[in-house]
Amino acid sequence: MADCARTEPTIDEILADPTVKALMKADRVNPDRLQSKLLCLRRLMARQAADREDDVVSGLAFAPRAANAWLAQG
Repeated sequence: MADCARTEPTIDEILADPTVKALMKADRVNPDRLQSKLLCLRRLMARQAADREDDVVSGLAFAPRAANAWLAQG
């Protein structure tokens, strides 16, 4: 499972766990669809973190870059 350097398992490790698989099957959760949604969420969170970094550097700590671009379109 998780190596000694980490304290929590990865999403892949969690989804591969037999107990988790059984629960997901009982709840009719499609593992591929869940994995896809989790990957989309990870990308979104990474973009938001990058936006926050960019905004702090540019002095716009409370206005995300995406919102600024949308507002600039008029």
